[in-house]
Amino acid sequence: MAIKNLSGLPKDAYIKLSFLNDQGVAVFSHTSDKAFSFDSFGTDYAQFEMKLPTNLASGTYQTKVEVVNMYNADDVTFGEKSIEQHF
Repeated sequence: MAIKNLSGLPKDAYIKLSFLNDQGVAVFSHTSDKAFSFDSFGTDYAQFEMKLPTNLASGTYQTKVEVVNMYNADDVTFGEKSIEQHF
């Protein structure tokens, strides 16, 4: 996925991908094992592998992508986008 850093500061961060049900509740989340480096005002491509749990019900989910700052747990999201996924 392409992620653009709209900040003037470079960031090292993890990517968290969540699947949301029709009430907007995360039913599954996965955070990348390694941090990605995002240059200031640059676009980088974050690619990581994840496995969906076998007990995840078939249906329509929204995916939520969060960029989690690795140095400050209070600064959790500086970019977010939702798209619809059908399983």
